[in-house]
Amino acid sequence: MAWTPNGKTYKNSTSKYLKNAVEESLKRLAIDYIDIYYLHWTDGITPIEESIDALVTLKKEGKIHSIGVSNLNIDELNKLQKKDIGAIQLKGNLLETNEIYKHKPYASKLKASLILFSTLADGLLTDKFNVSTKFDDEDHRNKYPLFEKNKFLECLDKIKLIKNLIKDYDATIPQVSLRWLLETEGVDAILFGSISSKNIKENLKCLDINFDDELYKYLKELIPLNP
Repeated sequence: MAWTPNGKTYKNSTSKYLKNAVEESLKRLAIDYIDIYYLHWTDGITPIEESIDALVTLKKEGKIHSIGVSNLNIDELNKLQKKDIGAIQLKGNLLETNEIYKHKPYASKLKASLILFSTLADGLLTDKFNVSTKFDDEDHRNKYPLFEKNKFLECLDKIKLIKNLIKDYDATIPQVSLRWLLETEGVDAILFGSISSKNIKENLKCLDINFDDELYKYLKELIPLNP
């Protein structure tokens, strides 16, 4: 993301901008290198190969140690089969699994880690919403398909089903949702956020669940939404 003089942001994935952005980040952070540097967005104009080649150069110079990409479609990933990609980051959660399965073969070909964000479906899998939930006009979730009226109601029904499936487990819906992703072949890491340290600590208890193959199978077959 680049900034105009008056503070507006815009996407810029040109080689010139990426090289400058890395240099400026190194200065601000007062470090010698960045462990992993993500091309988080493309600008829709610059060829993806140009952007990645710029990052490859920066890696050879020792300024970044690994290259990550995010929000790329399959066509763009096809252009990177011979590139040095360390991580592919994409949206994936128990309700939305299609992209995980689509991208897994590409991550394998590139020998890149598959990393998931929105792992709790923008809060849906925290089990804190109901049919009466209203979001502020400025809330980003108003723009997301999962929060459109009919789809939102379908998600709430899925969450009720999860509750039924895990009733014999000493675990919460967020914990089971995160653990399911970790159990999914090809997934190397998951990202989740919270507004409190208490919730983070609770979510990390997903590692302690006595998770079995039968529960994994039921969740895989019954919970994901249809594309």
